Amino acid sequence: MLIYITINYKPSVNNQASEEILHNTLHRRYRKQTGSLYILNNEIISDNSIHEIQNIQDVYYVHITGSVRSMVDGIKMSIEQGASWIYLPSSNQRHLRQTLVKFNFGKQSNSLVYTGPNKNDVGFHFIAKDFNYPADFKRSYIMGQYETPSIQTVFRADSEQLHFIDCRAPPVAVRVSSLYPFTQHNSLYSYKAFWALIPLQINVAVWSLWTGRLVRELEDYIVFHAPPSTDILGNSEGEHGHALGEIREVLHNWKCDQSATFFTCMMDLSEFLKDKAVFTRDDVTTVTKWIQELLSSGYSEPERKTQNIKINFLHNMLFWPSRGNVKKAKLTEVFGGLCSKTKSTCNAVPEGNKPRVFSNILLIIVFNKKGFYHVIDHLETLYRPHFHQILYCAHNLTDFSQTYKTLKNKEISFLDVNFGNGQSGNQCIQNARTLNYDVDGYLHLGDDVMFNFWNLSPLPLDKPWFQKDMLIGKLSQDKVKDVWTDPDWWPWKTGHRGVRKLKFTFDTLQKQQKHNPKIERFLDTLALNSGGPERAFYQASDIHFIPAKLADDYNYFMEFFDKWVVYFEIAIPTVINGLVLNKDIYRLPGVYLWHADRKYYRERYQQSDVFFHPLKLTSCESDAVCSKFYCEKYLSCWEKF
Repeated sequence: MLIYITINYKPSVNNQASEEILHNTLHRRYRKQTGSLYILNNEIISDNSIHEIQNIQDVYYVHITGSVRSMVDGIKMSIEQGASWIYLPSSNQRHLRQTLVKFNFGKQSNSLVYTGPNKNDVGFHFIAKDFNYPADFKRSYIMGQYETPSIQTVFRADSEQLHFIDCRAPPVAVRVSSLYPFTQHNSLYSYKAFWALIPLQINVAVWSLWTGRLVRELEDYIVFHAPPSTDILGNSEGEHGHALGEIREVLHNWKCDQSATFFTCMMDLSEFLKDKAVFTRDDVTTVTKWIQELLSSGYSEPERKTQNIKINFLHNMLFWPSRGNVKKAKLTEVFGGLCSKTKSTCNAVPEGNKPRVFSNILLIIVFNKKGFYHVIDHLETLYRPHFHQILYCAHNLTDFSQTYKTLKNKEISFLDVNFGNGQSGNQCIQNARTLNYDVDGYLHLGDDVMFNFWNLSPLPLDKPWFQKDMLIGKLSQDKVKDVWTDPDWWPWKTGHRGVRKLKFTFDTLQKQQKHNPKIERFLDTLALNSGGPERAFYQASDIHFIPAKLADDYNYFMEFFDKWVVYFEIAIPTVINGLVLNKDIYRLPGVYLWHADRKYYRERYQQSDVFFHPLKLTSCESDAVCSKFYCEKYLSCWEKF
């Protein structure tokens, strides 16, 4: 629980630090705390809504004046009081909470790590540009887990780039060897990076390169986050006597003795830059005094690392920022031009209907088998004008890369998840949530689902969505009713992913509920929805929606099912029914067809539904009857929406 406290800190008499405090360690008041955030600002911050930020115990506001001395004293006081994190906001406070919730205050981070060619600007991650042959074929990321970097910052854009920023893009960790520019404000510093708060009165870009070079001595990364709004800007880089490229080259050539301490390296680099006419003598003096100020407050000098930061590989990924509004193609330009002569039979979209854009939803399109990736070009034409954020999910990136070379739409994002032909397809939403897109919800869609998104607008974004038919099975049952007409449902009885593994999952949850109220509430809600304890839900799960407010809990409980590899069409509806009451699950109107019934797709499809499953576009494109149906019944509504 957060404590909201405003601290007005008055600097020392005559703006001079006491000699006693500077040199007598007995007067250090430093006491270690866990999860305390100090926000330093020269304005009275009126926003008291900063609460429920994960892993933060206390938040303190430190009101400082605009003077250097006041800032130094505010930082020292924060250290002495036990700060774990210090944040320097910009003068624009309107998005303070929205910025802070983007940061990770935990010990470990799961996020994108850029692994492509070195670049001098991280803008490629937040500002979409046309695909550049052949360099962008080397554009690559991994999704990794690592110790949370000591500096997290908000991407700063030039004024002419404002309208092209993807403010919902996931954060990215970058290697400091490239020395990316960033600003001291709109940045979050963990304890081991408090040295970077130095009030050097120099060009901000030069400060960031100097800081980045020192971060390299700690074998650390820097994480860049998208701004919550385009009116979040950093300070101007201003002008400097040297080109930044020259300064980068100078910094790359500097080496610090392996036996030197970090503060020694800090001083050595400053002297080195003075010799290169990048720093002045006053800058070097500021660095010396700053180190003394830090030590006087009880700050512990960071230890240099002898090995690179360890990143646990999770997934491969291709990422491209959103372009925002995309012009809609003409009907004659889609589906291979097969619809140019077909008539429109759409009755679900009124004439003159204004198209809507769902920029706050991440549409996750899941391929459970390889060989169909070429339809991404068609899916981009269909969905991109209406969904700014789209993530394709499949296994594996090696197979996909062969098709990627032939796609017309290369500015796409693709997550490689090994989910066993879709049998753990829930992992696409789980990983999408972990990536931290700034969205209000996550919509899972199978690539063979006909998605009537013109019926999407009225649906509530604060509730999970699932199909209308959900079946219930008891853990004591070896067999349950099939989702179609067979005597029993095969995934339930299989020992590999069915009820046997489900029993192990419930056993784990029940053992932990005595000491975990969250699990107790989950099991109580599930029992209430299902009509009794030790019961689970199951049903086809090719389309479902998880609102952002439930996404963390969705991931938390899904990990129990993942541990025992429970079939996803059991895990997904069961977890949803444990998170909210039945009345708070929105039931999607739509049709699933199975086996012999699939030949009746033309009769069963309804334009007024939200979904229809299945229809493989690859097969439909080569079938004259199917393509005529698809053009007249589906694309005619798409054209009108």
